[in-house]
Amino acid sequence: MRFHFKNGRDLRNLEALGKSDPYARVLLSGIEKGRTVTFQNNLNPDWDEVIYVPVHRYGQHRIFSSTLSYTNSVNTAPAKS
Repeated sequence: MRFHFKNGRDLRNLEALGKSDPYARVLLSGIEKGRTVTFQNNLNPDWDEVIYVPVHRYGQHRIFSSTLSYTNSVNTAPAKS
């Protein structure tokens, strides 16, 4: 399966000081299979990254992608795929 993370816009700031450090990741059955680079102090990251996740049997796995802040790892905009 191919995930193309283009960008994030107007992400919620989760930091008390400064701005969040967002990244996106892909989980397959609860296991992280890939993640983007982390953008420091940026609420509008331009990732333009592709992550490939091998899926051998469709329908037997739960696949999630989410955007997180590096410093406190709290979901800012979870997206169920």
